[in-house]
Amino acid sequence: PADKGPTHPERALLSLDLQNLATLERPKNPYACTALHLALFLFYARGMCFVDVFNLRTANKDDYIHYVRSKTGVAMQVKITPEIKNIIFSYRRFNNPWIFPFLHEKISGEGEVTAQSALRRVNRHLKKMGEQLHFEQPFTTYVMRHSWASMMLEANSEIGIISQSLGHMSLRTIEIYLAGYQYLKIDRASDNMLNNLVRSSSTRQRSKN
Repeated sequence: PADKGPTHPERALLSLDLQNLATLERPKNPYACTALHLALFLFYARGMCFVDVFNLRTANKDDYIHYVRSKTGVAMQVKITPEIKNIIFSYRRFNNPWIFPFLHEKISGEGEVTAQSALRRVNRHLKKMGEQLHFEQPFTTYVMRHSWASMMLEANSEIGIISQSLGHMSLRTIEIYLAGYQYLKIDRASDNMLNNLVRSSSTRQRSKN
């Protein structure tokens, strides 16, 4: 079949849906609350894959999140926006290596939690949330990845920038694109999309400071 590009619009949320999610009142159910925050993080982190978020540790010391995409082994970096910073700060724990400790905790008993188990738990709460918000498709972490790509296209970003940000390319192809697309250019493209389609006027002003 023909390549459809970096996004499938039928799986993506509309910008209005993202605005509603970003301003949604904090759910009373703590597991639903963490699922919502994680979904928003996935979007603001440029459609980061769940397994990569699951493995994120608190070692980053500059204004970027640095990680290696599990599927391709490509080194990635994501600028820490005000939205990302607020979410990370909410779950920071002293002497805990994980950015999102709740993903590694069992609801009951002891033992390790696998990425797949954590993903199922998060998606279970997101699907319920999506039904309550009357989304047209099941709401999952995967939807957030495609929503970011779809909105980048809507904001007229170049395909090369979107594909590189999603980690779709091989290491060699990414090196070729980076000759023309420096990370600052990718940062500006992502900020431009957020300012035009998602952020409120007050948030736009804070992101400039």
